[in-house]
Amino acid sequence: MDLLARRVLARFVRARTIPLPSSFPKTEIGLMTKEEFLHFRNPHEKSHGSDSYDFDLFHLNRDYPQSVGTLGSGGDKLEVEKLSGGFRLVDGDGKVVAVVHDGTAYYEDPRVKRRIPSSIEHRGVPTDLGLTSYKQVKYLSEVAPLISPIAKKNEAAYPVILQHILVKGEPMTVRAEKAIKEDAGTTLALLNAEGLVVAQASNEWGATLLAVAQEYRGKGLGKILGQFWYDFNPTFESGGFTEAGQRNALALWRDRVHEFSARGWYTALIREGQITYDRVKAILAGVGQRPERPAPVLAPEGVKATGDMLVYTDEDISFVVYDRAFLEEQDEKFIHGFGFFRDSPSVGVFIHTIDYDRPFADLTTRVALQMARDSGAKLYDGEGGYHDMMEIEGIPGVVREDGYINVTRDLVPLKALSQKERRLRKAVDQYDEIKDLLLEMAESKWH
Repeated sequence: MDLLARRVLARFVRARTIPLPSSFPKTEIGLMTKEEFLHFRNPHEKSHGSDSYDFDLFHLNRDYPQSVGTLGSGGDKLEVEKLSGGFRLVDGDGKVVAVVHDGTAYYEDPRVKRRIPSSIEHRGVPTDLGLTSYKQVKYLSEVAPLISPIAKKNEAAYPVILQHILVKGEPMTVRAEKAIKEDAGTTLALLNAEGLVVAQASNEWGATLLAVAQEYRGKGLGKILGQFWYDFNPTFESGGFTEAGQRNALALWRDRVHEFSARGWYTALIREGQITYDRVKAILAGVGQRPERPAPVLAPEGVKATGDMLVYTDEDISFVVYDRAFLEEQDEKFIHGFGFFRDSPSVGVFIHTIDYDRPFADLTTRVALQMARDSGAKLYDGEGGYHDMMEIEGIPGVVREDGYINVTRDLVPLKALSQKERRLRKAVDQYDEIKDLLLEMAESKWH
């Protein structure tokens, strides 16, 4: 399930729990009709041709790979591409499976290691990759910037990470050029896993310039980034619409109207005498037929991380590390770690999947190891592709030998943490709706 669908599910849970705000700002688009909204965003009724601001990845980024050779064919195809700072190996589905920088080949899947060539030939021209060592890493996206100065440049240009998201299975990061202030017009960008800018929102003389790379259109990136932009810059005008730009703007407005409806806010406003029934009818008239899957509100709605980490465990099978703020707002940004175990008659128990946001790698790994210790199991960590990679270096009392990981001491008070999580969650989640959403969003956040 992709980001938008998960957010829709989250909205329906939130719709039952978020009360009507005491007041709304004048910029609240959910209280505008379609015509009022368009005038609000584009008061001078300016328009631009469809080729205006028509950027592709080349214009948004300047470091493009050069093919130096191909291995295999079909499903086994691997293409070796050269970038300014090294090489990368791309499979037949376009996924980067290894990168080579300063003689070291980095990879996630150990099965890829044997396929990384030391040299390759393309149209009679040989290329030496200069391999001297190999290193398995947990997340290849973390070392990918080594081979592309453009990725480093982009990350330096947008150092403030607002949110990690998943769009149709592709991991992306919402970033800002500096700390956000309301209506400051701070430039925002969506970076893909390779560190390339795929969409950008910026201030152009007091108006909004929202651009999505040609190669990434049709994924809803304009709506995603537009939501962030206007939440941070509620009074900014569009500066004029292209045809696609107006469609995107109206989609954002419809989503907000649908959200008001889902939360019952229009009904509550009518009941309190703050709005008339005819006024609500006028707002809803511009929406048209309700889409099957209304898109979500992506930006935070005032709920902030608490720093209080909760640990959900499920009968020695799965676990989730998350911020207590998730109990108030079901947003994947509050989920920081996830894993689940499996076992095989031939090798025993192993960690099938473990994922985390980098700042929570140590805690998530300790939780997994403590679950194994509490169940009396050694974790298989040998050959065969059964297990996910465990980053256990530097954790005391953890020994890797003969293809297994053995935990010789307690690492976290897991039982107490699990009891605390259950007590706090049950106080607001009598029917396990939040728990079910927590597990679903955790399973899909990194995949």
